[in-house]
Amino acid sequence: MNDHERLTLKSLRRVDSSIERYLSVAQSTVYYSYDARTKQWVKPTTNGYEGALFICERQSDPKYCLIILNRASAQHFVLPIQPGVMAEVRDDNYIFIRVTGQGAVKTHGFWFFNNEEKAVIGEQLKSILSQPTPSAIPQPLTPMMTRHGGSTGSRGGPAASPHGPMITVTPTRGGEEAVTRVMEGLLHTPGPQGVPYSREKVRAMLSAMLNNDQFIDTVVRHLNNALE
Repeated sequence: MNDHERLTLKSLRRVDSSIERYLSVAQSTVYYSYDARTKQWVKPTTNGYEGALFICERQSDPKYCLIILNRASAQHFVLPIQPGVMAEVRDDNYIFIRVTGQGAVKTHGFWFFNNEEKAVIGEQLKSILSQPTPSAIPQPLTPMMTRHGGSTGSRGGPAASPHGPMITVTPTRGGEEAVTRVMEGLLHTPGPQGVPYSREKVRAMLSAMLNNDQFIDTVVRHLNNALE
């Protein structure tokens, strides 16, 4: 770890003393929130967040979090990455993160100046959210750290990351019901209006659903019905 990385880690620990290390970083991002009333993305006029975005590993639960070290004010943005979180990596310069908990849904939008850094952050989020067990620890994706004005990543883009297990459902009566249950879960997952479905969006939604024990129990019950 060089001096720049040590100073960065020290700054992150001022925000969250449980930070163990940071896995990836994007040097220039802007935060947007989704206004469900107007159905529009808005940039906060006060207490906005602009600056470097980090995916961090923590010493305690939740094991991972997203932090923006804010250049706009002394108030920094911290988002735990845990069950109930879904991430959608767009083809443009945006990543959407939807958090479901306690009967409410909050959607966060992040604009990235560097599209390659956005891809790295997206792969890191997918790597974390697709982990089958808490003990499986994702490794940092390049670039681990970039100084202002440059990236240590290759021009070919970030390395591919595993997207979790492939699930095959036998087309029996119970299997068809299980597939129907999955589709119903996807269609009833709240999201920004006017945002079309994509492979990445559905993959992120399925990843979050796989972490929902109640949903899995329902699918298991329908699959077992096919064996009777």
